[in-house]
Amino acid sequence: MDDSPVWSPSGSHIAFWSNGVLHTMLANGSNALALIPSDVVSSYSRPVWSPVWSPDGLSLAFTVLEEETKILYTVGADGSNLTKLGETTSPPAWSPDGQRIVFGAGQTRVGTDYLDNLDRLYTIDPDGSDLREIFSFPEESIGWAISVAWSPDGSEILFGNYVVGVDTLRLTELPTRAYGTFSLSPDGSRVAWLHNFIVPSLITGTEVIELLETMNLDGTDRRLLVKYNRGDFVAAHGRFSE
Repeated sequence: MDDSPVWSPSGSHIAFWSNGVLHTMLANGSNALALIPSDVVSSYSRPVWSPVWSPDGLSLAFTVLEEETKILYTVGADGSNLTKLGETTSPPAWSPDGQRIVFGAGQTRVGTDYLDNLDRLYTIDPDGSDLREIFSFPEESIGWAISVAWSPDGSEILFGNYVVGVDTLRLTELPTRAYGTFSLSPDGSRVAWLHNFIVPSLITGTEVIELLETMNLDGTDRRLLVKYNRGDFVAAHGRFSE
């Protein structure tokens, strides 16, 4: 039951979940260390996302499900300083300098179910202090932010299909759907986005179309790379078209 391996920034260690407990080990598989104290292991039996290393490799942020609520924690890479940061509805992301962590919050009730709905964005120090609200939407149903990322220069945060300035709080909406995962290029100039949408079908009633595309952070130069439909992958070179 070992899963979700993540390399440390230096490549010397790997963090991973083992039977619901966060571990690290050397890259050769030796020196496995449980980072969560044994007396609270039972509280961390349901990890949510892969752990996230701090840029200096000295700490990790991780999320667990406690009584149907996602809770964000930090812990030292040596197992010290386990700290509860609060409830979250998105994976965390460290600032490039490692001084702050960003995460989303918010829920929407649909019938008898509560769905994660990122309508507030926060940053916080890794020790749980200095919580700041970066942005709050006045309306609901903004979208499920599966990914949150900090720009390499630390000036902007990408979440859902929005970019917000950390200091300016200026919000930019990108021309794509919020329901997907993304990854920033190393220089932060472009984003790769995997998302899907439902279209009518004469055969099945509906079909799910999945797209992999890239674009600049200001929403320009949008390019569709791969389209997935009914089991077939189709390379789609060139600019984006619906």
